[in-house]
Amino acid sequence: MLTRRIMSRFQVACAGAALLAATAQSPAIAQNSVTVQGTDPFDWRKLPQKSAEGIAGRAPCGWLIINTGADHLIFHEGQQYEFRAPKGKHFVNFNPCMNYKGFRVRVTYTKATGHGYDGDFRVLEILEAVSPDTGDDVPKFADGPEPPTARSGGKPPKKWEPPSKPWASAEGTVKDVACRAWDMRIVLDKAGFTLTLHTDNYMALPFYAAAGSVREGFDPCRELKGHAAKAEYAPVKTKTTDGELASIEIE
Repeated sequence: MLTRRIMSRFQVACAGAALLAATAQSPAIAQNSVTVQGTDPFDWRKLPQKSAEGIAGRAPCGWLIINTGADHLIFHEGQQYEFRAPKGKHFVNFNPCMNYKGFRVRVTYTKATGHGYDGDFRVLEILEAVSPDTGDDVPKFADGPEPPTARSGGKPPKKWEPPSKPWASAEGTVKDVACRAWDMRIVLDKAGFTLTLHTDNYMALPFYAAAGSVREGFDPCRELKGHAAKAEYAPVKTKTTDGELASIEIE
């Protein structure tokens, strides 16, 4: 169980991350908007890096808390990040919001772009299972190399096509947003009833605003959470998803 001190730090970190996402002039957005000599502005490998190893605790999607034995460290996902299976294995049930509690992990991270936490994690490497939880959200692995599809950023699919009809629509408040590479998963809440909706290429997904198109440079991974929205989707009931997104209208 986390100590009161760690819980207090985590609350401050969450508040800082929320403020960072909501502030147009935040350090992260300013940094990510700069292109230097034609290079990828999101190339975290050009930033100073540190690493830490320890046992992961339970944390909300987008966060990591690890016990190094000497301290508890808190990390928030960076603009780009990567998950690595144990050496010689690959994920068989990967999604961006897995429960790594009880796994020994190694974290590569860069300087925090918010306040109250220790850094933006860029690589989470799973070393071994020590005392993991049970459930569908606990990562599982199989022997063999990683499949060709990367667990990090890369080129998006060549062509995005909307999901097959019939479509449904739902309105509510975007309660949560999780992005990994080009995948995006949102939770839409309407009076306590929630839908989890997914797309495998959010860069091509149609976004609309009440007055027409959303502004240029709109980043749904950072800016969509908390907005009232209407989503069109193809119902696809799985353990982690209620449907595949066709469009999102922001109210």
